[in-house]
Amino acid sequence: MSDYTNPFETKPIEKVKNEVHEINRNINKIKTDLIGLKADISIIKDYIKQKQAKEEEISKGWLWG
Repeated sequence: MSDYTNPFETKPIEKVKNEVHEINRNINKIKTDLIGLKADISIIKDYIKQKQAKEEEISKGWLWG
């Protein structure tokens, strides 16, 4: 048997390390996307609240005006 190993071939442990790093990068991207989505949802909720307040103000104006 020969102890020859190809120096250009990635070792199995290195493949696993690379895959773990790739998984971590993907998880971080997902976290960043979730933070962005939460911010967008918050903006939309604020906009809806403003529109509802404006509609209530208009309806009160017609009733008492």
